[in-house]
Amino acid sequence: MLPTRGLGRLDYFATRGLNVKTISRPDCPSARAEKTTVLNLTSLTEEEKINLFVQLFDEIAGNGRGQAVLKALEHGVRKEPGNGSEVPEPLDIRKIATESPPPRDWVIQNLLPAKVVGVLAGPSGAGKSFFLLHLAVHVAAGLIGGPFEILKAQPVVVLNAEDPPDELARRLYWTLRPYQKLTEVLAKNLYVYAVAGEMGALARYGPHNNPEISEDYQKLEAIIKQKQPRLVILDTFSRFYGLNENSNDEVAFWLGLLERLARHHGTAFLICHHQNKSGLGSRDVTSFRGAGALVANSRFAWILKPLSDEELINQGLKLVLDTRFFQISFEKMNYGPKPAPILFKQAKDAAPEWIEFNPTKRLVQIIADAVIEAGGERGLSEREIRRSKKFKNYLRDYGITFSSIVHKLEDLLKEAATVGLLEKVEIITKGRPKEVFRGPTKK
Repeated sequence: MLPTRGLGRLDYFATRGLNVKTISRPDCPSARAEKTTVLNLTSLTEEEKINLFVQLFDEIAGNGRGQAVLKALEHGVRKEPGNGSEVPEPLDIRKIATESPPPRDWVIQNLLPAKVVGVLAGPSGAGKSFFLLHLAVHVAAGLIGGPFEILKAQPVVVLNAEDPPDELARRLYWTLRPYQKLTEVLAKNLYVYAVAGEMGALARYGPHNNPEISEDYQKLEAIIKQKQPRLVILDTFSRFYGLNENSNDEVAFWLGLLERLARHHGTAFLICHHQNKSGLGSRDVTSFRGAGALVANSRFAWILKPLSDEELINQGLKLVLDTRFFQISFEKMNYGPKPAPILFKQAKDAAPEWIEFNPTKRLVQIIADAVIEAGGERGLSEREIRRSKKFKNYLRDYGITFSSIVHKLEDLLKEAATVGLLEKVEIITKGRPKEVFRGPTKK
C-alpha cells in the first residue's frame, strides 16, 4: 500500500504485480467516478506506465497533482544503481580451463590491488589524511623507490570531506614540496577535492527507513567517469557513509555501491576510517569503529599506528623535537602475504618521510656506535666490550639492556665489521697481540 497522506481526493492507490487498481468512493461528493477500474499494464512500456500513472492521479486527485505525487513516490522508493533487468554473465569455464590467467592488476605492487575496496584505520589526529595525500602523490607521479613499488603514473582522486579548502591546500603544499619538479605530471593525474559541507553521505534513509543511494553518490560516479582514476581515496568513512555505522547489513549495502563503481570503472577505493576508543593504537582489525562488515567485506585493511617514545627507543630510534613517528601495518591482505610494516616520520609542516628500517640492521648500527663511543681510537676487544660500563650505558640510552643482546654479541660485532661500521684489527698491548674492534680508519 502506498501512502495516501496529503493526496486530497485520492482514496486508494496500490500496485500489485503488473496491475494498477484505483477505487473512488460513491459517498464522496467530489469524486469524479463511482466505479472500480482495473488496468493490465503488461503490454505497456515503462514510459507509458509512468504517463498513465500521472493521468490516473490527475483524474482522481485533481489536475496537476499527478506529477507531484509521482515525484514524492520516486523519492520514497529504494534506489539502487544500475538497471535491475541486467543479468550477470557467468565466467567462461572453457577459457579459464585452457588459458593462463592474466597477471593480477595492482595500483601498488603487492599492496593495493585494483578494482577492489579497502580501508585504512587509525586514531584521530594520528596523521591519516597526511599519509593518504603522500600515498596519492606517489601513485599519481609513479614515483620509483621508497616503500611503494609503483610501475607507472596513474590518475588518483582524493575526496576530503573533513577539512576546509585552505587547510587541505596547506597540507597538500607540504606534501608536494619535495616533488616540485613533477608538478606537470601531478597536475595531470592528481585530483584533490575539498568537499566538506558540499558533498558527503553516499547513502541515506528513504521515507520508509530503507537505505538508498544519494545524489552525492551520483556526483561521485560522475567524477569517476570524468577523471577515470585508478585510485579513489575517501576521507573519511563517517562523512561518506550516512547510515547506521553499527549495522552489518547497511555497511555491506554501502560497500556494495563502491564495489559496483570499482568493477565498472576499474578503480580501487581506499577508505579512511577511525579506530574505536578501546582499540586506539592496536594492530587488531577488530579495533575498527562500527560494524565488522567493513573489514570483513574489504579486500585489504591497513592500520596507521603512532609510535610512543618508549616504542621508538625500543626500536633504536632517537626522539626528535616536533616530529612524530608512525607505522603502517598491513593486517588484512586477501591477494597476497602480509608485508612487513612500513615506518614513517613527519616533522611539523612537512610531508611524511619513509624510514628505511631494519631492526637487525639498526641494532648492528647501535652496537657499532656504542663500541666507538666506549673504545675511542684504541678500540676494545670482545672481552673488554662485555665488561665496559660505558658500552652498556650507551645501549641503555636506546632502551636496550645488555642481557638482551649478550647471547648474540659476537655475531653482531662480526656483522658490524663485515658491513664496514667497525674494523677488526690486531694491536700489541703489554707485548702481546690482541684483536680489537674500533671505528673504521678515515682515509
